[in-house]
Parts: sequence; structure tokens; C-alpha cells
Amino acid sequence: MTDPIGARTAFEREVCSCFGVMPNFFCSASAAPGLIEELWAFAKSAYLDSPLPSLFKERLFVHLSRSVRFATALSAMSGF
Repeated sequence: MTDPIGARTAFEREVCSCFGVMPNFFCSASAAPGLIEELWAFAKSAYLDSPLPSLFKERLFVHLSRSVRFATALSAMSGF
């Protein structure tokens, strides 16, 4: 994001602290207040806070992305 760090919301600071950047996925629902925060809560519980090993999650993601018919599926599903 181009905003100075002090202008970011607590939500944006939390996401950036996990990923280092603000993924476009979390910038796409500005017209629906509260939706982005719920998507973040889901992403945290389903992926970040999951007890599964990181390598397993990464390999699962790659395997599932291969089963999608479109070549852009990997970049679209990653949200960056």
C-alpha cells in the first residue's frame, strides 16, 4: 500500500505483519464493510493457525492448483 504506516488500520497492520505486504485479496471488498475482516479471520483459522506443517500446506496448495483447469488459478487463488 502507498499509505504511510501510521494511516493504516489495525486490520491492515495485522495482515502486513503476517505477510509483509497487504495482499490484493484483502483489498478487494472495500464496498462491503466487515467482509474483509471476516475473510481475514477465516484465512487465519484455516491456514495460519492450522496445526498442519507449513510444507504440507504449501504442497497441498500446489497440488490443488494443478487440478484447476485455468493457468491463472495459482495466482488468483494466492491473492497477491
